[in-house]
Amino acid sequence: MLDSYAVLIGSERQPGGGWVHWPRASALLRAPYDTMALKARLDCGDAAASDLADVRLAGRVALSTPEQGTAALRLARRAGGEWRRVPLERRLAFVEAVYDAMCERADDVVDVLVAEGHPVRVARWELTVVLSMIHPESLVHARQTLEWCTEWAGRRVSLVRKPDGVVGLNAARNAGFLSSALGALVLAAGNALIVNAPPTAPLAVAFLYHELVAPLLDRHGAPPGTLGVLCAPSRPTVKQWLESPDCDDIFYYGPARHGARLEAECLEHGKKPVLELSGNDAMVVWRDADLEGAATAAAERYFGSGQLCIAPKFVVVHPEVADEFTTLLHHRVAGLRVGPPEDPDVVLSAVVKRGDCLDVLRDAVEQGAEHLCGGELVDVYDKVTSRGPFVRPVLLRVHGLATARRMGAVRDETFFPLMCVVVPDRATPEHLLAEILEFVDSNRYGLRNSLWARDPHVIERFCDIGNGGVLKVNDSHVGCLPALPTVGGTGLSGGTFGEANLPYLRTTRLQGISVTVDPSRTRVFDHQAAVRAVTGPPGAHRRPGSTEHGTNDEGERTHMTTDALLDQKIDTCFGHIDADGNGSLDREDLFTLGARLLAAFGEAATSPKGTRLMNGMVTFWDAVAAAADADGDGRLTPEEYRTGMKGAFITSGEGFSQAFRPMLEAVCLLLDTDGDGGVDEKEFQVWQEVFRTAPQDRAAAFRALDTDGSGRLTVDELLTAMRQYYTSNDPSAPGNVLYGPLN
Repeated sequence: MLDSYAVLIGSERQPGGGWVHWPRASALLRAPYDTMALKARLDCGDAAASDLADVRLAGRVALSTPEQGTAALRLARRAGGEWRRVPLERRLAFVEAVYDAMCERADDVVDVLVAEGHPVRVARWELTVVLSMIHPESLVHARQTLEWCTEWAGRRVSLVRKPDGVVGLNAARNAGFLSSALGALVLAAGNALIVNAPPTAPLAVAFLYHELVAPLLDRHGAPPGTLGVLCAPSRPTVKQWLESPDCDDIFYYGPARHGARLEAECLEHGKKPVLELSGNDAMVVWRDADLEGAATAAAERYFGSGQLCIAPKFVVVHPEVADEFTTLLHHRVAGLRVGPPEDPDVVLSAVVKRGDCLDVLRDAVEQGAEHLCGGELVDVYDKVTSRGPFVRPVLLRVHGLATARRMGAVRDETFFPLMCVVVPDRATPEHLLAEILEFVDSNRYGLRNSLWARDPHVIERFCDIGNGGVLKVNDSHVGCLPALPTVGGTGLSGGTFGEANLPYLRTTRLQGISVTVDPSRTRVFDHQAAVRAVTGPPGAHRRPGSTEHGTNDEGERTHMTTDALLDQKIDTCFGHIDADGNGSLDREDLFTLGARLLAAFGEAATSPKGTRLMNGMVTFWDAVAAAADADGDGRLTPEEYRTGMKGAFITSGEGFSQAFRPMLEAVCLLLDTDGDGGVDEKEFQVWQEVFRTAPQDRAAAFRALDTDGSGRLTVDELLTAMRQYYTSNDPSAPGNVLYGPLN
């Protein structure tokens, strides 16, 4: 059955203004005229019914209308305000689910990319790139940078990155799957997202968002309209985003000459430009390099026939090893062959800019480059023909950096299978290194650069280069790793504001927040007191016994013990937090307890109270897991929990408060249904019921914790009780009965 993808607007699949039918690339290569005629009939609506069943077809994508584009923006604006209030942990869980789904459907992803014309080896590499973007380790960095919190001078201080709002992402024609997948991280940051699949290659983008992203987004509570998926020509779509009050950022892939103009238009219209433009990556091979490894990395230039932004475009080789390196690379390039994308030994694909390739080759030879191999137009069977869609891979050798600077094959982005080996003139090692690094650093483009060398001094000097979003040393040039940006750069690669692109940073803005915990006890207008602690010697952030910051050190300081009483209390607490009773703790246990508590009070998870509660649960879990998850498996055994709670996690009062106070404040805000600023016995018992404290023990616990007999518990009283429970070895401490009497 033919895969059909409609226009996605507000969680609804809508018919569009026609269809783009996509034939399998192998059919186009073997019988181009017949296959294009089939596509033309179908796209124009003149096809017979039997044409839709033609095995040459891979799928079709609905063309969206301008009206649908407007509707998608309007709904995204409405949904974005709600989506941004969903707890960060749930938004990151959505991306983790996309990662899991992509792993499960890896073969399907590769099949779609191959149908679009990506060689199967390249398609598998593309899948690894996307998996690195959304890898759980990448999300660890996202979590750390999107929300940071500490306590200082009686205040809770936060640095939070707030979403920009609605982001329009115009996917790249040559790498729609790769480029559009970054949208998952745009969503994780709390933005609403409109994705435009290029009509010239829409299938992989449509598959990704219809089959994987949209269903998982719905499952994680995103309101309708958080995601819109269009398929329309790039220019009018971007123009619509520029002119719409419902679009905040434009995430654009395209050539540098278009990006510069778009950047100016974005600023004129009050939009943030996030530009992914051209690349002209440099690779440096020093005299002590692993030449076999370096030659293999250089040959990555020919992945997809060089039609990848992050492929190396030229290699600068130390003159002492230039001959040996060139021979190794020449051998690899000469062994590349054309063929259908299903062939597992093929990395070359049909070349769009064949004429440009031949022009650049001719110009380079005229300027003195040595033509080592390649440049013939061939068909899928490697037969030379003037109409061939393939170009045999080209390798050139250029003598001298001065010549290379003038040569378009080195100076400009080349989006076809052509690589230059640049050999500088001989010089002293330090002078030669300085010349090579200056040559790389002065590149007008700045996507990524790589080095092969063993000398630590050379590596250190290379890593000082400021040009480029990514620098790699002794590694695959095109390979990607979790947390490391895959795209983004300086100069013509990223525009005026260009840098390495982590979408959850590029589509957010930083906000600082300070909340005085107890205004009655904190000298908020004593500005010197707030900074006095950091003016002393290094590490002297607070003098023992000092109360000048509005906090009581005696109450904050804790003394850890390892006696049986503490073990019993911590083990008892473990049983109450283990919501699913499986004998271990994980993040889902905290989410389950939070959901039960919200349900008990009829509060939605997306409400202000619900969001604050879930965020508090996440803060608590992150702190506990950081201290106790010894094996890093995301689960805590009773032994890990006991050791972590009695270890470094709560040796300081500030550390204890950072973990517990946000959760307790959120719980009290939810429990305080009458708004009197405290938790009465009835409200307290509902909380205890969720945590499965025995009914007969709840009233006794409340009376023990209500030390002033006021009939209500404050956040500070509950925090004191928690601290006693986890840190005190005094059998008579009131907090010991928090979860019922001890044996």
